[in-house]
Amino acid sequence: MEKTSELAKRNSSAVALAALCAMAVCAASAVDSAEWITGSYVVPGEDDYAAHFADAPAPVLKRDFTLAAKPVKRAVWRIAAPGMYDASVNGKRVNAVALPIWTAFDRRVLEDEYDVTALVKGGANTLALELGNGWWNPLPMKMWGRYNLRDTLPHGTPAAKATLEVEYADGTAERVVTDGAWLAAEGPVLRNNLYLGEKRDARRTASEWKAARIAKDPPKGAVLPRGEMPPVVVYDRWKARSVAALPDGRWLVDMGVNFAGTLRATLKGTHDGDMVTFRYGELKYPDGTVNVMTAVCGQQKLSAVNPPGLAEQKDTVICPAAKSFVYEPRFTFHGFRYVEVSGLREAPKPDDFEALAWSADVKDSAAFECSDPKINRLRDICRRTFRSNLQGVQSDCPARERFGYGGDLAASAESFILNYDMAAFYRKVMRDRCDMEAIHGVFTSTSPAVFPESGMQGVRSGKGDLRFGWAVDVPIVADLLLRYYGDMDAVREAYPFLRRFLVDCAEAFDVNRVPPCIGDHEALEKADVVTTAQCHYHQFLMLTAKFARLLGETADAARFEATARELEAVFAAAARYVPAKGFVGNGRQGEECFAIYHKMLPPDDLDAAYGILRSDMIAHDYALSTGIFSTQYLLEVLTARGDAEIAGKVLTHKGFPGWYNMLDNGATTLWETWAQSDNIYSQNHPMFGSCAAWLMRGILGIKVAEDAIGCDKVSITPHAVAGITWAKGHIDTPKGRISVSWRLENGQLKVDKVLPPGVVEL
Repeated sequence: MEKTSELAKRNSSAVALAALCAMAVCAASAVDSAEWITGSYVVPGEDDYAAHFADAPAPVLKRDFTLAAKPVKRAVWRIAAPGMYDASVNGKRVNAVALPIWTAFDRRVLEDEYDVTALVKGGANTLALELGNGWWNPLPMKMWGRYNLRDTLPHGTPAAKATLEVEYADGTAERVVTDGAWLAAEGPVLRNNLYLGEKRDARRTASEWKAARIAKDPPKGAVLPRGEMPPVVVYDRWKARSVAALPDGRWLVDMGVNFAGTLRATLKGTHDGDMVTFRYGELKYPDGTVNVMTAVCGQQKLSAVNPPGLAEQKDTVICPAAKSFVYEPRFTFHGFRYVEVSGLREAPKPDDFEALAWSADVKDSAAFECSDPKINRLRDICRRTFRSNLQGVQSDCPARERFGYGGDLAASAESFILNYDMAAFYRKVMRDRCDMEAIHGVFTSTSPAVFPESGMQGVRSGKGDLRFGWAVDVPIVADLLLRYYGDMDAVREAYPFLRRFLVDCAEAFDVNRVPPCIGDHEALEKADVVTTAQCHYHQFLMLTAKFARLLGETADAARFEATARELEAVFAAAARYVPAKGFVGNGRQGEECFAIYHKMLPPDDLDAAYGILRSDMIAHDYALSTGIFSTQYLLEVLTARGDAEIAGKVLTHKGFPGWYNMLDNGATTLWETWAQSDNIYSQNHPMFGSCAAWLMRGILGIKVAEDAIGCDKVSITPHAVAGITWAKGHIDTPKGRISVSWRLENGQLKVDKVLPPGVVEL
């Protein structure tokens, strides 16, 4: 009877979600006859590697139409395209960035909306759409020698579905939709790929127009409004710092900082047919040439079997006859600081190159400044790293991977929130994660899922894993949406998927054999992978039990809490984890932090564990050895136990390992590893960005309560650590701005604070 009941609930949540999508689609389709259209390009066969990597001009679609010669009150163009696209009305581009929001396109496609009232006119008009591949038509590259995105991601021919709605001042209206009346031609972009870049023949213009085709392989997902999910925009721009001459007529352009986006280059003195090439990298070699290796797609470097061999970021433009023109790639973006340019006839200047930094259009929601300029600089590189990794998903890095990993999200989500308004972005991310659970039966390592997933059946058979650390982000994000933004709807939306997952876990294994996880990724001394899995399973259970109680599901809450208690007992009793009082595993920093942070031991044992951790920190001169999760735990545990000064010394530790080591070695964004890599690991990775949250919580002292709803309960406990003599800042909440400033006067902490109405200080 229990299995029948669980199956019914499992199916009902999927049906409910499908019904919501269907209602939205029906509401639109009742008046919308738009179809998915494309050009003449046909996607090659899956095994035809040469054809995939050959030139294939991007399609350009256009529709000429006539509007009545009377005042237009409003004109709105709604566009859905799973690949990248450029849209223009009467030759005026309407989207600054060609990247739409990445989703699981077999579940949902988000539609962009543009107000084009100022661009349409009475009489003749033209709509145009140029289509790139984006995430919808990836190349069959073997990432890490084994993962082909075409095996896991839904994919097809670049296509678009759009509707222009024109409302006249007299109350009448007209509509123009994508259908067989559109025309198609081949455009100037010869090749385009998110990882490899773009090749464009700037001499070409779309011509030889033919009837557009109705796409035979459009995305299967419901077309839904983008809603409040912020679009990707150009959020900052600046000129190059320097240009240096290299051998063989090449030039090394330094943009000053690492970032994600594109380069706008003014090319001078070029001749018709000249080919100019841009190679991008995060680093440079001692001889001044660009080092592309940390930005190579999926470590595909030396493959002799499949194209492209070295999967580097590179743009190529074939120049027109004009002696000067501006080139900016449209159907790709890059993660880089340095650009090696070849093929120029004239010496370029720094002002010839402009960085266009891309990010989701999230707004600043916090501020922090203190007396230590280096700490302020650390916050700056955290924020630049965060913005670099908000290209529709919260990615791990903007160059070599670009995927929405759950583990990175779990470790850094609060840091993002304590810098930017992430409410709408994280609602979208949470939906992505729930989509994957609905499809695969587990919360996958990434969303959208880019790796083969064994699902719960694989766990039952012993041939798969759950990667709890890469699944626990879902309840963590739901909890943060509730605590910081008061978003109870997010909890309601996520709960059926969280519940189903935990029920399936209970059927697949018991607390004595929790499947191992990747664990504390990039720790210098890594905690046992079963230890970390047990702790994250416990966290998942307790957060879901909290949601169950809030939703009135008391039986579920009791069930999940009981499992958590059993897990604690197993953890505490097993000699594998606790061979001596307070000694977890091998007594490494990460192991002690996991046990203390997740409260996996009885109180006396937790005290003993903290004593071991504290002694280890002092003995190693405050040098950490922690990884993706335990670094966050370390700062929080030290502060909660009254040792904020030690946390401050960890933060400001000089030399390897630590954040100051990154700063002192020229980092402008956070590294993926404590030791700098010059040939593998990303130089722009938010994984260790948990320090940004601690600046707000530990130094400034603003801490949102665990049971807060929309920041209605906070504590204000500043800490004058690491020689800091003053700090000031704020966070913006649904109830208003919480501001704190403090300073040291004669050894005494003087605190000024302002709390808006409805916020209780604990």
